[in-house]
Amino acid sequence: MIRRWSPNKINPAVTILFFGRRIGRKKKKTASISFSIKPTRDKTEILIRLHEKIVCLSKKVEVNNLVFSLLISENKQKAKAMINLNNVHKSYVMGNNKLHVLKGIDLHIEQGDFVSIMGSSGSGKSTLLNILGMLDNYDEGSYYLNGTLIANMSEKKAAQYRNEMVGFVFQSFNLISFKNAMENVALPLYYKGVSRKKRNLMAMEYLDKLGLREWAGHMPNEMSGGQKQRVAIARALIAQPKIILADEPTGALDTATSYEVMEILKEINGDGITVIIVTHEHDIAAMTRQIVRLKDGLIHEIIRNGELKEFRHAYMKELETV
Repeated sequence: MIRRWSPNKINPAVTILFFGRRIGRKKKKTASISFSIKPTRDKTEILIRLHEKIVCLSKKVEVNNLVFSLLISENKQKAKAMINLNNVHKSYVMGNNKLHVLKGIDLHIEQGDFVSIMGSSGSGKSTLLNILGMLDNYDEGSYYLNGTLIANMSEKKAAQYRNEMVGFVFQSFNLISFKNAMENVALPLYYKGVSRKKRNLMAMEYLDKLGLREWAGHMPNEMSGGQKQRVAIARALIAQPKIILADEPTGALDTATSYEVMEILKEINGDGITVIIVTHEHDIAAMTRQIVRLKDGLIHEIIRNGELKEFRHAYMKELETV
């Protein structure tokens, strides 16, 4: 049982005391763990370090550390930030003019989150998505993706990291017109050097998951908008990315098909993949777990958890009024 521990006090030395019983002995023994840690380190690191020490000592001492393990689990989850943007700025030079698009974006997205980015035309949605997908550079600030600082990367290094981490879904599908569905889905694996036989087998698996196995040999012009978007989603998933970035994934689809696509994205998110979509549709945004609203290059508000119910209710009222 843990007897003394002050997790909120970040001291140069941290000590935890607990009581246990040495294996094979009835007499109780007191065991303690102490180690030095820099005062600047946060509580999460202290928890992880303590857990490592307890695991080593628990081979000699029986310890009831269930509560502590739960604390470790919770704080490890908090530590897993997929995206961290700090004061990010982006400008474009157009002739003699300079257009300041992003004016200091601070954004934190957890691993496994489902986020929509909304805003009027010119608010900076697409620019932000391009920076998140390493398709464009930022001017100031910092961007950490899965703990890696994305800055001053060569095009080759950025492309390699992008292929490992990110899958893209676009409004216009971006399928290659002279390749069939299977070949389109398999394309990311071609750039990874996977053999044709293996990548085609994997492409068939992903098409099957999305209900398109029978359409594997069809060309894009033979498919509906919803089918094309499912092929595009399969292509985004085949390289097993940690993030899916979707730019208006339902923009070219009717309402029923849009909802089908969103259900697919929900399932993908349920598997632990972080999903970020840009949309101007309120009903689509309401299906995500967090809404980031941009206005004039800044984050105007973030709607999450319980607040989403109010957002959905307000949207339904808006529809009724219309």
